[in-house]
Amino acid sequence: MPTTRDPAVTQMKRPSDALRSFYQLVPQALAYGSVVGAMSLLMPLTAASLGGDSAAIGWVVGCRGLGHVLLVLPVAWLVDRYGSGPVLLVSSLASAACMFALAAAPTFSYLATLALLEGFTCSSRLTALNAWFFECATDVPNERIGWYKGATSLGVALLGPAIASAIVLRAGLNVAFLGIGVVVIFSCGKLASSLTSARYCPPSVTRRYFVETWQTCRQPMVGVICLAEAVSVGFMTSYRTLVIVLVVQVWQLSRSWVPAVILPFGIAYVMTLFAFGNLLRRVSDIRLIVAGSVLLTVSLIIASRISSVPLLQAISIGLGVSVGIYSIVVYARSAKLVGEASILSGIFTTTAGLGLAGIPVASGYIASSCSAQVALLCFAPVLLVTGWFLGTQRVTSQPLISCATTVEKSQQLEHANVRATTAPRADVGRTTLQ
Repeated sequence: MPTTRDPAVTQMKRPSDALRSFYQLVPQALAYGSVVGAMSLLMPLTAASLGGDSAAIGWVVGCRGLGHVLLVLPVAWLVDRYGSGPVLLVSSLASAACMFALAAAPTFSYLATLALLEGFTCSSRLTALNAWFFECATDVPNERIGWYKGATSLGVALLGPAIASAIVLRAGLNVAFLGIGVVVIFSCGKLASSLTSARYCPPSVTRRYFVETWQTCRQPMVGVICLAEAVSVGFMTSYRTLVIVLVVQVWQLSRSWVPAVILPFGIAYVMTLFAFGNLLRRVSDIRLIVAGSVLLTVSLIIASRISSVPLLQAISIGLGVSVGIYSIVVYARSAKLVGEASILSGIFTTTAGLGLAGIPVASGYIASSCSAQVALLCFAPVLLVTGWFLGTQRVTSQPLISCATTVEKSQQLEHANVRATTAPRADVGRTTLQ
């Protein structure tokens, strides 16, 4: 029998319950995004300080993405069995331990190993957060559905890099890792104060988990949305890495110029998520994705031909707006998919991890063999094709199901089978009399 679940993932009985849970989710998403944003800046900066070239920096970022992929499905199974709250708490504590260990990274191999381990904890936290989001998404209005992504992105693109860069400039990389670890510990305390008890799903439901995962993946729109999410996440991570390569290694400027380029991108991205969400009521998502694709292509072409920080800052604003439009459409459509919340969470986190693992490594090797400008230009056709698929595929709005709903349905079916087996058969008597 399923027991009461924590407030974050309680099966919603009223829209107000879903909104209340959604509002509890947003601060946790902000804390998670801040840590990810800080790490996306600190990892390549640390690799560059250890003497790594473009390919080596991309490899460190890719190791973090590889860790993001490997444990997603097992963690999604844990979320399905015990609830997102306990999984989020344990993975956050493990993430804090990685931060403290990264504060003393003496060698490049040590840094790559810890990047892999930090990717494990990062994907576990994201899987739990996504499961939380999917379970309350169906009752959240469209104009607010972007708040989850907006809060995450506010941390990833703005707060995290801003805090990390401020600490690095004043106290160094080691103190920055320690400070981010303290932020994770604080978010753990906030989450632990709201936990009640974990839920439990019977083994009969657990055994069907991978079958239901395969059935969910067979939806055509799932693949398209996963592709768009992987490409956009991979591009955002690669863009930060390529900015570091351009500013520090190619233009031979101080690393203090890096936040001056990355923060305008983050500000534009976050403002787009919060401001453009209301446009979904007035403008079709196809028109939004076309506008985002055109703006993104023009920005990337210009970015591949400039050689000054002010121009790159201006281009960062256009890139932030266009990627923000991508994210709005992706999350608006993902809220309409059919499937169990934890399963969808695992699928999306896996594809995001694939983007984090593969795309930065590929862009790093292109930057090493050609140039960072060429690596930026290579994203234009990829994002154009992804936007075309995202704009042409349609999805029907249907509610998501949760583990508790699956348990109730299976129990109802078992009770119906028992009644059908034990009920007296009236037709037997009639057949005998005949």
